[in-house]
Amino acid sequence: MDPATLAATASLSELLIKEIGQPVAKKIWAVVSGNEYSEQLKRAIEAAGRGIPVLQAMHDAFGDTYFKIVNAAINDGPGPFTYEAGRNDYIKVTLPGNDKLSIVACLRTELNINLERISKLDIKDNPEIISYFKGIWSEWKKRYIDTLGISEDEKKVFDSIDKLLDGRRRNAKQVYMILSRTMFGTVGALLIIKAVLLITGIGLGVIMHIMIWINGIPFGTIASLILLGTILIALATIQFSNKHIMTTCVQIAYKLLDDK
Repeated sequence: MDPATLAATASLSELLIKEIGQPVAKKIWAVVSGNEYSEQLKRAIEAAGRGIPVLQAMHDAFGDTYFKIVNAAINDGPGPFTYEAGRNDYIKVTLPGNDKLSIVACLRTELNINLERISKLDIKDNPEIISYFKGIWSEWKKRYIDTLGISEDEKKVFDSIDKLLDGRRRNAKQVYMILSRTMFGTVGALLIIKAVLLITGIGLGVIMHIMIWINGIPFGTIASLILLGTILIALATIQFSNKHIMTTCVQIAYKLLDDK
């Protein structure tokens, strides 16, 4: 390598160590710096040089392979490294000082990385997936509260998520009713439900009705109430699986971060 490339490579390695700790970062680096991944590493270096966060740069360059490498590194040998005790597969991103916007961005990245990582684990059993998700959610919630604090309204939102994760089967209307009692209200709860339905590819007709209701209809309050009633009847027919519940929780987390 030429001197400039060597310097850029060393810089990327240092950034990775800073983000996730030296023990695991070294194991990851030992794999990604081999000849097999030279092109992906080059793309990651170029992306990091443009100011893209190192974890995002690595993921963009290596794709799903990166998470397989990370999983192997984390599961190789004892020790929690920079990960929470009891949930040693949770990746913690190094948070900046007191810059609120940077902290919010890092918390979003941290949540996304951990969610993508468990999606690459070889777990076929649905209850085991929700168990992993609950562990990640608990750690992320603690990180959120420790760094950004929590208002009374936000506490009610987190309590509603804990309720959604209690293992009970619910339909979309029941989930909506839980969310509508929080600071999100009727409109916010419907927007979250709409996002979940879009992501999971169900209830397309209901989505259209929700958008019409939110954007306003020209026939006044009575027509609006009738349409809302129609929406709730339709939502009651849509059963939410673990996948829908987890997607709902993630959308709520994004909403909390967006409102910061």
